[in-house]
Amino acid sequence: MNPTDTRAQESQLPTLTSLRWVAALLVFAYHAGAENLFANHSVGRSLASVTAKAGAVGVSFFFVLSGFVLTWSAREGEPIPTFWRRRIAKIYPNHIASFIVALLLILRVGPLLPGGRVWSGAAANLFLVQAWIPNPYVFISVNGVSWSLSCEIFFYLTFPFWLGVVRRIPAQHLVWGFALLVVLILGVPLVAAELPREPELPWKAAPTYAYWFVYIFPPIRM
Repeated sequence: MNPTDTRAQESQLPTLTSLRWVAALLVFAYHAGAENLFANHSVGRSLASVTAKAGAVGVSFFFVLSGFVLTWSAREGEPIPTFWRRRIAKIYPNHIASFIVALLLILRVGPLLPGGRVWSGAAANLFLVQAWIPNPYVFISVNGVSWSLSCEIFFYLTFPFWLGVVRRIPAQHLVWGFALLVVLILGVPLVAAELPREPELPWKAAPTYAYWFVYIFPPIRM
């Protein structure tokens, strides 16, 4: 085995990568609870209560894990267009297939949100830019969970730039970069608190703009 093959195997981190199923299971559990699939409503409410935070934890864990694996496996000297092409090819065909299935289901049974329209946000969802728009009828339109892919696309597009920046930081100064990130993260809810309180989300009593800014908006997720 030549050194290139060895490096390729080492960069795959199969043990960490396999943890993605944990994140997927948490997200699935949350949605199963939220959909109230049981005829016995007390069972459904109990499941929903237990899994209420599982989706948020699963998505956040997946983002962090993906960022670490991307950085670990980054190929020295790889052209940026090649990196973008590989990443987009990995997620976009599946996204198109899921989009078509979700659209057919919506045409059959109706929109996901009450008051929504079949075509609300369809174009934004198709091109994975829906997470940039602070409108719940757009950012969870068609295949609602694909808002996370909208964030992922942004991560992929900016990853080569951020990787270059981090690699230029001397090791002894990394702690200051970490401290800056902590300050920025702590500032997020302070900014969200200043956003308009109306309108509220269609599915729960929470301000749309604050929810979108903290939970959906790609730069904050990054």
